[in-house]
Amino acid sequence: MRLQNRRFIIETTIITDEETFIEHKKMADRCFSSWEGEPAFESITRALSIMVREKPTNTVTRFLIYGDYYSFEENFNCVLLETTRLVVLTSDTLFFIALPSGDLAAESSVFRDEYSLAFDLYPFSGGYVIHGELETVMFDKHCRRLWSFSARDIFVFRPAHPELDPFKIEGNHIVLHDWLGWKYVLDAKGRCIEERQVVVSDEN
Repeated sequence: MRLQNRRFIIETTIITDEETFIEHKKMADRCFSSWEGEPAFESITRALSIMVREKPTNTVTRFLIYGDYYSFEENFNCVLLETTRLVVLTSDTLFFIALPSGDLAAESSVFRDEYSLAFDLYPFSGGYVIHGELETVMFDKHCRRLWSFSARDIFVFRPAHPELDPFKIEGNHIVLHDWLGWKYVLDAKGRCIEERQVVVSDEN
């Protein structure tokens, strides 16, 4: 993934093997982890290497973020570049990293349930909304949790109904579909303003 603004160019690399992980760890100026301490690579299974190039000096800073199996995938939106910081999502932790220093400005667990998984991160209504397997969660710019919403079942794609997007932002609203075929429309404060079944629940 490549992101840029007037001051920074960001390039990210998803790491899934130990050899590449060791190589990028040696180059990293800062390392961040969802776990306490430093786990072995087998328990990480995913890492995200982030190269930050500052314009116009071309000064390069490298970060490495450890996460678990669901933390970083090619089709996940897990990094946002703001004016002078990065917002990075693993499967269960939200990191606010100051640029170019790499100082950890803030960190928060995304879910109260340790078994929940986060998939995507989006700017929304002056903050950030996170698409999770069990919850949709809203944070403000100061990494404070504002609200969360859960439904009857998980928010993932149903193979028989690929047209039912489990998570979609439409203007000032969030549209969700759960595995049982229920549709939910949330306003910016996390209130459910529409709820109805659109697919029979016994279908796959």
